[in-house]
Amino acid sequence: MGHDWQWYAQAFFKEGNHSPTDGRVYFQEGWLRFRRYRTVQFVFGQFKPSFGRERFTPDFELYTIARSLVVRTLIPNGEFPESFSRDIGLQVDGMFRRSLKYAAGLFAGSGANRPIRGLAPMFTTRVTEDFCRRYPLAGRPLRLSAGAAFSIRNAKNLRFGTRGAARTRRLLEHFTGTDRRAGFEAAADWSGWSLRAESISARFEPRNPRAVDVNAAGYYVQGAKFIARRWQVVGKWEEFDPNKSVTNSRDVRWLTLGLNYRIRGDRLKLMADYVFRWERTEAVPNNAVLVQFQWFFL
Repeated sequence: MGHDWQWYAQAFFKEGNHSPTDGRVYFQEGWLRFRRYRTVQFVFGQFKPSFGRERFTPDFELYTIARSLVVRTLIPNGEFPESFSRDIGLQVDGMFRRSLKYAAGLFAGSGANRPIRGLAPMFTTRVTEDFCRRYPLAGRPLRLSAGAAFSIRNAKNLRFGTRGAARTRRLLEHFTGTDRRAGFEAAADWSGWSLRAESISARFEPRNPRAVDVNAAGYYVQGAKFIARRWQVVGKWEEFDPNKSVTNSRDVRWLTLGLNYRIRGDRLKLMADYVFRWERTEAVPNNAVLVQFQWFFL
C-alpha cells in the first residue's frame, strides 16, 4: 500500500498447553491503519483496545515471567480465553509535542473470536505523557512517563475473570449490566534502574436491581536493576481484590523476586522467578518457582 496506509495480520496455532484454546487455528490480530498525520490517525480491525501499560509490553520485554495479576484480570476483554486481549473496533490516536499520546476507540465489547450480540459498543481511551525523554541526571539520561485510561461497556451474559489468575477463578460467572474501568500508570528509567507501577479498578453494575454492585481493584509496583551487563535483578509487589466488599482467599498479595540473564538482549535470555503468594484469609503462603528459557526468532 501507499505511504499513508499500513496493514498487519497475525494468526497462530498452539497445542499441548492443556488450555481451552488448544488444537485450533486462531486469527489473533489484523488491522488497517491510515496515518497521513502524526496528530490524527485511524485504525480499524481486530486489535488490543488502548488500556494499560503492561498490556502493550511485548512478552519478550517483560522483566518477570508472568504478567501482573491485575493486568491479566481487569484489562477490558483480557478475561476471555478466546479473545487474547483483542476486540473488533475503530480507533483514532496520535501524538502532540512528541510527548503527549492519546487513543480513543469504539469496540464491539465481546472480545475477538466471539459472536457479537446483545452488547452496546465499548468505549476506551488512554492518554500518556513523556515528561522527560533523556533528561541528564548525574550524567545519565532519565526518562519519566505517566498515563491514565478509562473504559465503559454494556454487557450481556459475559464471563469476567481469568483462568490464568491463581486463586481468583472467574470474577463473575455471567454478567449483564455496565462495567467501568479506570487505570493509572507510571514509569521511570535511569542508569540501569527501571521502575513500573500500574493500578486498575473496575465497577460492575448489574442490570438486575436486586443484584449488588461489585468493585474490584489491584495494582503492582515493580523495580529492576542491572547488576552487570547481562544480569538483571527484579522485585515486584502486587495486590488484587476481586470484590472489595468481601474478604476471602481470592484477595491475594504476591511478591516476585527474579533474576534474568540476557544472553542476547531480551530476545534470548534465561529467567528465574520465586513468587511468594499470600491469600488474605490464609497465613501459609502458596509459593511458586518459575524458570523460563526465552528465544524469540522474529
